[in-house]
Amino acid sequence: MNSKKSKACTLVREAFLRNGDYNVIVVDWSSISKRPYLWASKRVLMVAQYVSKMIDFLVSQGMRTSQLTIVGHSLGGHIAGLSSYYAKSKAHYVVALDPALPNFYSSGQGTRVSKGDANYVQVIHTNAGGLGYKSSIGDADYFPNGGTKQNGCINVDGGACSHSRSYFYYAESIDSKVGFAGRNCDNYDNYLNGKCKTNLLSLMGGLLPKFNIKGNFYLKTTNKSPFAMGNLVDY
Repeated sequence: MNSKKSKACTLVREAFLRNGDYNVIVVDWSSISKRPYLWASKRVLMVAQYVSKMIDFLVSQGMRTSQLTIVGHSLGGHIAGLSSYYAKSKAHYVVALDPALPNFYSSGQGTRVSKGDANYVQVIHTNAGGLGYKSSIGDADYFPNGGTKQNGCINVDGGACSHSRSYFYYAESIDSKVGFAGRNCDNYDNYLNGKCKTNLLSLMGGLLPKFNIKGNFYLKTTNKSPFAMGNLVDY
């Protein structure tokens, strides 16, 4: 949810279209999102409610929400969840890609993306505690490389590189033959130290995840595309 020409939109859209007969609708809210962040963040709820009305219209024309996936990055991650929350019928699947943290610190359900917005909410954290939300707020939350700083990103860009990796990972997960396998664990250090190696493995992203899987999952990636490493780095 950004400009229709942004990387976040084009990468994800093209990945879907390469992998099946999907109808992809891009919400271009760049006339708002290009404005100063604080101003734009205060209009997330308004945009989400407009999108929810579009969902209601599509349902009235025969769309089944059981086949609806909504994906959004940063502020768009919140819009993705909230548009389902305010629609008359919930989406089946919401993917929030490093949903924005600034100005959403103390927000609750109905004001930011949350578990319960859709039948299943997956959150991918790549700059947690910086530009992205740190807390676990979905049914399944994935923390590649610990979720804060991504491999191959430097520290002089304010977290922008790590923040953007969420949509690179998600788009790749749709195409990937290897997959981003995360291990259910209570924190990244325990994952690296092998304390969770017998716990459940789950693939991050993808077209149709296992919707019964819940919890926090940790994984590693490479430092450049292709990023997926499967479960080869499960220590």
